[in-house]
Amino acid sequence: MQNIAITKNLKRFQGAFGDLIGRSERIPGLGLVTGPAGTGKTVAATHICHKQNAIYVLADPFWTASSMLGAILHKLSVNPGRVSNAEAFRLAVERMRDTGRSLLVDDADFLFDSSDRNRLVEGLRSLHDKSQQPVIMIGMEKIRSKLHRYPQVLGRMSRSVDFEYLDLEDTRAVLEVICKVSIAPDLSQVIHQRTKGALRLIVVAAETIEAEATAQGWEVVTADQWGDAVLFTGDSRRAA
Repeated sequence: MQNIAITKNLKRFQGAFGDLIGRSERIPGLGLVTGPAGTGKTVAATHICHKQNAIYVLADPFWTASSMLGAILHKLSVNPGRVSNAEAFRLAVERMRDTGRSLLVDDADFLFDSSDRNRLVEGLRSLHDKSQQPVIMIGMEKIRSKLHRYPQVLGRMSRSVDFEYLDLEDTRAVLEVICKVSIAPDLSQVIHQRTKGALRLIVVAAETIEAEATAQGWEVVTADQWGDAVLFTGDSRRAA
C-alpha cells in the first residue's frame, strides 16, 4: 500500500469511520461519503479499508442484487458456488458479523440508477441491520437527494462526510508525498490554481513534472522553470 498524504478530507473520513466503529448499540451504523469527482474519495476509502481490514467493493452500472452479494462474498473470501440470493445474503451477514468487518461501497450512485435499486439499497440496509457492522456508501453529491426516497436508509445514516477540493496546504502535502523531485512553493501554488484542488489532477500534474524533471536533470522545479507547459489534459496553461 502506497503512502498517501493525510489531507483534511481523509481526516474527516477517518473520524467518521472511527465513530461508526465505536458507536453504542443504540446508534445506527450507516454512513455516507459524498463529494465531486476527483477529490480523493476512492483513495481515502481504499486506504481506510487497508488499515482497518474493511471490505471495499466498487459498484458498476450493471450491478444486480446477485452481483452485489457476489462481490461482497468474494471480498469476504466466501465462495458458495451457485446459491440463491437469500442464501448469499445470509452468508454475507454471518461472515460480516463473525469477522466484525465493515463494508464500504464506492460509486454507490449506480445503486440508485439501477432497475434493481430497491433491492440493492435496502439490501445494504439489511446487511447493516442484521450484521450490526458499519456500511458506508460513497458517491457524488446527488446521492443525498436520491436517499430521500429511502427513509429507512436515510434514518440510519449516523455519520456523513462531504469531500471538498484540496486547499493549498493539502495540495503541497500531496505533492511532497507522491513526487520524487522537489516542487518549489511557487510551482505548488500554480498546480493548486490550475487543478482547482482536484486530487486526481494534482497527481497527474505531479507525474508530468516528475517525468520532465527526470529528463532535464532537475532536482527542484520552480514555476519559472515550468512556465506555461501543460500539467494535465485540459490544462488552460495559465494560473487561474
